[in-house]
Amino acid sequence: MYNRVKELKEIKKRFKENFYRIKELRTNQKIISILAKHLVKSSGYSIASTVLKREFRRIGKQNAERIVKIFGINGKGVVDAKRALKIAAMDLGVKLKVVDDVTVAEECPYGAEAVNNRERLVCQICKEYCNGIVEKILGDGYEVNQSQKISSGQKYCKFEIVKI
Repeated sequence: MYNRVKELKEIKKRFKENFYRIKELRTNQKIISILAKHLVKSSGYSIASTVLKREFRRIGKQNAERIVKIFGINGKGVVDAKRALKIAAMDLGVKLKVVDDVTVAEECPYGAEAVNNRERLVCQICKEYCNGIVEKILGDGYEVNQSQKISSGQKYCKFEIVKI
């Protein structure tokens, strides 16, 4: 009986932590969206897009360094890059799912804003973040191709690492 109570308390604690984490991610998503809109308004779409994509790629590279160190990803192969992308997605609060042997982003805290406002810039920022991770692990010569997008009305986002 005591073990069951202890287990239930632990589940409640994790649920509470996840609840606040989701709220935090949604708040961050709204902040990013608002800043992106204001940057577009003040500087134009082209400049805003270039700046945001560059900065999120840089953040992706920095996070890749942290992921490699924490999770001991030693190789330079596509499998390691995919593993790092999955870890980064979970860190960002993205719900992953396997569809036809491919891991896809089924739910994204940023996806709601992208769908509600048809904000393609949100998806471009996400793609550049992923490109930063892939570039850090695999080097030049690879990129992330986003073949499906929640912002385009599809059920999930699908990313593939391709050699260029």
